Amino acid sequence: MTPDELATAARRAYNANDGDTFFSNTQMYEWIYDAEMALACEAFVIKTIFTTSTVVGTREYAYPTNAIKVRKVTYDGENVEEITFREDDLLTGADQDSTSTGTPVGFVDFDQVIYLRPSPAEVKTLKIYCYAQPSGIPTASTVLETPDEYHPKIKIYLLAQMSVKDKNYEGARYYGQQWENELIRAVRFEAKKKRGSKARMVQNVDVLPSPIIGTL
Repeated sequence: MTPDELATAARRAYNANDGDTFFSNTQMYEWIYDAEMALACEAFVIKTIFTTSTVVGTREYAYPTNAIKVRKVTYDGENVEEITFREDDLLTGADQDSTSTGTPVGFVDFDQVIYLRPSPAEVKTLKIYCYAQPSGIPTASTVLETPDEYHPKIKIYLLAQMSVKDKNYEGARYYGQQWENELIRAVRFEAKKKRGSKARMVQNVDVLPSPIIGTL
């Protein structure tokens, strides 16, 4: 659904006229952005892949625009494992100024910067798989970055906000609770998609079975 279609559907569900200026398009689009942001931050529903080239000897790479969390990193098609600062110390002998170069085998994620270890020795393709936030307040015909299956949930958020603005506090409580429930369902659904057909078990899907810790 486009933002205009979502706004129209919400107005009709609320028994408001399509052209009701009390619920202006500008306001509705801001609320759509708020709902997308909540879904992105709580359930990581927006995903993107950023591709760049490494620079020889450079280990720091800033997050892609609008990225909020890194899911996976590859260097020249090979997986680069996320490591802790402690593991980074083990790799460098606690020498954070190490200038060792080679094929990156690990990265530290801190303050929206990815630190590769060791620093790349060659110019290769670096792919960063990210969870992202919406790029901005949409317009009438914007293609929403939130997947289609979450658009009905956004409509519920619109109904909650319309109720608050209309001082319909009973409706605000009803739709507000529905929205909170839908956020929880979104988190569960994204976890289910990540798990796929595998049996449910406690594990860290981001860690490879074999350790990489050694000394550079």
